Order: sequence, then C-alpha cells, then structure tokens
Amino acid sequence: MRLSIGGPHLVLDVRFREGIEKVVRPVGRLLARLGLTANRLTVLGLVLNILAAAILVTGRFVVAAVVGGVGSIIDMLDGATAKAGKATSRRGAFLDSVADRISETAIFAAMTWYFSSRSTRLAVLSVLALGFSLVISYERARAESLGLDGKSGLFERGERLIVIGLGLLIPGAMEIALWVLVVGTAVTAIQRFIYVWRQAEPAPAPVGVTPYRIAETRIGRRRDQSADEGEEIGAGGSESERDATVFNAFVPRRMRERFGDRSQKRPPGSPGRRRRARGA
Repeated sequence: MRLSIGGPHLVLDVRFREGIEKVVRPVGRLLARLGLTANRLTVLGLVLNILAAAILVTGRFVVAAVVGGVGSIIDMLDGATAKAGKATSRRGAFLDSVADRISETAIFAAMTWYFSSRSTRLAVLSVLALGFSLVISYERARAESLGLDGKSGLFERGERLIVIGLGLLIPGAMEIALWVLVVGTAVTAIQRFIYVWRQAEPAPAPVGVTPYRIAETRIGRRRDQSADEGEEIGAGGSESERDATVFNAFVPRRMRERFGDRSQKRPPGSPGRRRRARGA
C-alpha cells in the first residue's frame, strides 16, 4: 500500500480501494437478495456509530471501537447494496452523506467530552480534528455544487476512521492518533482547497485577442446553431448593438421573452426612455 502524492487524488493507492470493492461487491449482492435496502443499512450504521460514541464517553475504548467498526462496515455496504439492487438515488446519496457527518461528529464529540475532564490538550485536539474534518467535507460538497472535482486529500473519511479505531484499540495510543488526525486533516484541507482553487481559475484570454473578438467568435458559432430558430445574430453595429447581440447570444430564449429582447430598440416615447430622461 502506497501513497500517491503526484496525482490529483492524494489518497490511499487505488489498488487497495479496488481490493476492498471486490470484497464489498458480492456482500452487497447478497444483502440485496435478502431484501435489505441501502437506506436501511445507512440508518443502521448511523445508529451503531451513535451507540459507539455513547460507549466511548464511558471510557470503554475497545467496546466503542468494535461497535463503531461494525457500524462503519455496515455503512460501507450501503453503496454496494444500492448498486446490486439497482436502487441508487439522489435521496440515498444525500442520506448517506448526512449520516456520515453525524457519525463522525458524534465520535469526535464523545472524545472531546471524555477528555475535557482528564486532559485539556486531548480535548482541544479532538475539537481541531473535528473542525478540519468538517472543512474537508464542506470543500468537497461546495466544489461538486460548482461542477468541480473535490475528491482529493490524504485523510478522507475512511482513513480518519482507521486512525481513530487504532487509537481506541491500542492502549496509550490515543494522543498519537489525535496528533496524526489533526496534522493529516489540516494538510488535507489545504491540499483540497488548492486543488479546487486551481480548477476554478478562469482561463486566460489569448494574447492579442480582445474580449469582443472572443464574443464575436462565439456568436459566429451560435449563428449556425440558431439559424433554424429564426434568430438574427451579428457582430457589427455600434457598441450598444454589439452588447445587445452578446446578451441575446448567451441568454436563454425564455429569459429574453420574460425580460425583453435587448436588440429591439424602444420608440422615442416609450416608458423606459421617459424614465431615463427624468433621471437625467
């Protein structure tokens, strides 16, 4: 298992993830045959993770790790079950994302509660790890809402759960695990921000080409597409006419019908001209 740092996805090696998929896929098909739905598995995994958080508050780390591990495995099977049963949906994806955030928040909150009366340093580390984890999740959600790729980073949710589980199972390893989580999630948040920021950077205009020339080129392409619609798109005329042409070329027809076609000149006595004259 190696880390791939040079590519856009700074995550555990793809071969490792493909190996997990090979194991999960047949289990998902079996669960689908048994009549279990992906949403039920998601809710069951959420309940087990909340139960693990409640056990963690009492200081029984090993029991919390076992219960949380079972909940995470069940949560990992919901996607394979949905694909096997051909029941993938936007509702299921939304439910799965919300359940993941609630589960992770419950675990970190439980650690913060437990350490608040025992070690202020560990309690602060738990809060920082939770904060950076939520930033990582938000960056991906916001990037995808903008049509960009946000799947990158060293410490995604699976890696964070593995580190938490090891910290709970190995006696005296909780502080090391929390330091690893804080540093790893901070680096991941920065790396993901830079990755999405570079995607969102606007492409520079060609050297020696004015914005109007670019618009005229696009209008020329649009002219061929809109010929059958009876639209008359040109690039000549005065500056106001050129602005109107660009507006009509890129604004959908329904919006133009609602707000008015800017290429149509208003008569001298129109209300719009009278309002502008008064304002002048």
